[in-house]
Amino acid sequence: MSEAKSIKLNYVLSENCVLTERETECLSIISFGYTNSDGAKIINVSKGMFKKNIKDIFDKLCVDDRTYAVVKALQHGIFTFDMMYRVQAKYNLKPRDIQRMR
Repeated sequence: MSEAKSIKLNYVLSENCVLTERETECLSIISFGYTNSDGAKIINVSKGMFKKNIKDIFDKLCVDDRTYAVVKALQHGIFTFDMMYRVQAKYNLKPRDIQRMR
């Protein structure tokens, strides 16, 4: 038999798992493809503070990937497209072209 791959279990989030307003803003910003540096400038905080907010989101969702954080938060209803679009309007965000980074 082949060796089984280690897979992180997709557990059920606690009902108390909520994102703060700042975490919602940060998650929205990364969902539009912005980097930590860009995100920090957008919400006028240090890059370190922005990264801490992202780490807090990762810890709450038990993920270690930006894309998976957005998807998992959407799946569990603690982040919605409506929230994302409100942040987009508040900061006049435009989706970033991911292709330009390659």
